[in-house]
Amino acid sequence: MKKIIFIVLVLKAVGDIHAQQFTNGGVEGNVNYGDFHCDGWTNVEYGDPVCTATGRDWATPDLFGVNGPSIAYGMAGIPHSGKSFASGNHAFISGDMFQEGIKQQLKGLSPGVTYTVTFWQAVIKQNNLQDTSGCWAIYFDNTLAGISEHSISEVEATDIHKIWEKREISFTATKTSHWIKFMPMDDDDDHNSNDGTNGGVRMGIDDISLRSGPVLEITVSSGPIVNMLLIDNKKLDSIHVNINDSKGDLIREMPVVTGAKAILDLTSLASGTYEIEFVSDKGSYWKEVILK
Repeated sequence: MKKIIFIVLVLKAVGDIHAQQFTNGGVEGNVNYGDFHCDGWTNVEYGDPVCTATGRDWATPDLFGVNGPSIAYGMAGIPHSGKSFASGNHAFISGDMFQEGIKQQLKGLSPGVTYTVTFWQAVIKQNNLQDTSGCWAIYFDNTLAGISEHSISEVEATDIHKIWEKREISFTATKTSHWIKFMPMDDDDDHNSNDGTNGGVRMGIDDISLRSGPVLEITVSSGPIVNMLLIDNKKLDSIHVNINDSKGDLIREMPVVTGAKAILDLTSLASGTYEIEFVSDKGSYWKEVILK
């Protein structure tokens, strides 16, 4: 029998902040190799201060899908969602350094406001790039916002079933417009091709989104391991509470109106990690909880 622990969440608005959003955050487009075309996105060019590529042709990301561009070469995979995802190398191949990043300009930002970039990443590999771990570096203009926690995958390069993991990086806007750049990163010192699991890496990225935050302040009265949530909505016009599983899929939802308290019973859910998302017209906030 699961032990019931209460967690009290006191939510209040901290400003009328409306988050900008990425165009084509699902990175949907026609599968291609070496000639990056994707609505809303462009490549981080050779010569850009955050790009270490040694030539123009070595700074061109790709769009992958279930069937290609080449399953036999390990250049394919099932996207986290939709029909395609962006993929880029960080590797030293035949005397040249590759680093293939993507970028997009966000406008309408509020200087001084903190924004959080959410995305899903996977180690993709290819036949000559077998490193089992990698990550993404996220920049706003030429300033490093952060480097994502690395992902590890023992999946073969030719296996299209990739392991997607959610990551978040925050930055504080200094202008009303910033270029947000995503650069694939090999997280060790060996970037050489054909060096097996210690060599260069190919990474994938999908489902990129933005939120302003923290828009909601959450006060937690217990640790992260919970079986019930007591939600006290003091000031927001209304909120919507969503429960998502570890893959980001919605499995339960509940509205909470102004001035109301509600108990969200999680005891019927299987043990594991869940994401509780609180959504209002002021923005959104999420918290990870563990059920045992």
